[in-house]
Parts: sequence; C-alpha cells; structure tokens
Amino acid sequence: MTNHSNHSVKHIRCSVGILTYNSEKKIRRALESVEGFTDIVLCDGGSTDRTLEIAREYGCRVVDQYAKNNPGHNPNHPICDFARERNIVLEAANEDWFLYIDSDEYISDELREEIRSITSSNSEDCMAFEIPIGNQSPDGAVTYKPWKQNYQVRFFNRKIGGHFKKVMHERYDFDREKHPTRKLTGKWYVPFSKPDFQGYSKAVNYRLEILLSQAPPTTLGQFLYSGVLIPIKRLLGFTYRMVLMRMFYPWKQIVPLYYFRNQCYSQWVIFRISLKLYLSHKV
Repeated sequence: MTNHSNHSVKHIRCSVGILTYNSEKKIRRALESVEGFTDIVLCDGGSTDRTLEIAREYGCRVVDQYAKNNPGHNPNHPICDFARERNIVLEAANEDWFLYIDSDEYISDELREEIRSITSSNSEDCMAFEIPIGNQSPDGAVTYKPWKQNYQVRFFNRKIGGHFKKVMHERYDFDREKHPTRKLTGKWYVPFSKPDFQGYSKAVNYRLEILLSQAPPTTLGQFLYSGVLIPIKRLLGFTYRMVLMRMFYPWKQIVPLYYFRNQCYSQWVIFRISLKLYLSHKV
C-alpha cells in the first residue's frame, strides 16, 4: 500500500474538510489535489465501500457525521442538513486555515500554491478568500466556459469565528464588514455528474423536499412567488443563457444540454413540492 502522506512535499498548514459517503470512485482525485495539507478531515456518513480504506492511505482523519448535534439519527442515510455536517468538520479541524470541498471535487495546482503562499506568510491582512468555480465534464477532461465566473468563500481562517448556515446549498457565514474577502485565481473544480437522469431526479426530489419544507408556502401569495414566479424566471434565465452561449461561443465547450435539462427539471420539482406543501397547509 502506498503511504501518500510520506511524499516529500512541503507541508501546507491548512485543514481540509470533506464530506463522504461511499465515495471510493471519486475520492482519490480529491485527496491527491490536497496532498501535502497537514490536516485532512473526512466527515463520513457510514461508508460501506473502500472510502475509509482509501482515506487511511492518504493519512486522513475520519469523524462521524452523526456523532454530534444529531442524537438518534441513523447512519447510512443521505445528509439532511449539510450545514450541520460542515460545522462538525470545522470544529474537528486542527489548523486555523480551513478549506472545504466535496468528495467529487478537487483543486487546481495554481490554487494549491496560492493557499501555500497565504498560509506560510503569517499575514492576517485578509482572512477569507473567494475561489473561482470551474465546472467540468465528469472525467475532468473538459472545463466548460461559464456564462460568468462564479466564486464562493471556500478558504478562510477559523479565527474569524463564522459557521455554516442553510441545510442545503450551505454557505460559510461570517462578518464580511469586519473581514472583507479577496478573490483568488486558481480554480476549484466541480465535475458534473454523469447524465443519469434517474439518479439525478431521485437526489433532487429528496433534497428539495427537505429544503422547501424548512419554510413551506402557507399563503397563496407565497406559493405564487416561490413556487411559480421564481421557477419561471429561472427557466427563462437558463434558456436565455444557453441560447446566447451557443450563438456567441459555438467553438467553445459550454455546459452540456443534459445539465440544462436537469436545471429545468429542478424548477418543475420546486413547483410540484411547493404546491403540495401549500395544499397540505390549507387542508
């Protein structure tokens, strides 16, 4: 067995938090991209495949997704509160600097070197950094041209005292006035899932049911706004961007049509679940 943690590489004083569950097919790419980071923490949901065996090869620490703040919850189930699980990893981190990615994501060499420079400088001029997203094909061979470059705060110093919020599409919440962010250049890569509509539809129905149930529409106005108007606006926006991208960048690799299909389906699910929740409140 290869001991990846002993590779001769200058260490990067930063914790990396990764959520896993039966991630053996994709976790190696993520771990290889953060090799040399001094503290890699996997928050695992009860994997039954080789995920944890692979994690040991890379010298990762493993914590249980259900060990804290979740009494009585059974493992081996999909996550129903991503912010809670991210906060478990955040609390378990050993280093002040913290980076988080998912098990099917990875970071570029350029981003790794930017992080190395920041963590070794001991400067506290900036404590939170926005990282550009690079959407890719499932195998990582193609990076798609975006409509616009999007960023997320994925790398920060825990001294700023923030925490994760939102059960789905979680974000790190902190005092941005006190700690203004700075944009980095190196990308964090997010490969699209394969065009398996059955798997996608199952996941999106599960996640949107949880998300929308947090604040269900209880009035007709709320339903018309969140369950009808917003999905229609998003559908029009998706269509507009897709048409323009194909018109103006015919020679560029842009997001595939199955991604557009999936986004349209998501808006239908939002309408359907919102209607169900609204009608159940009226009964």
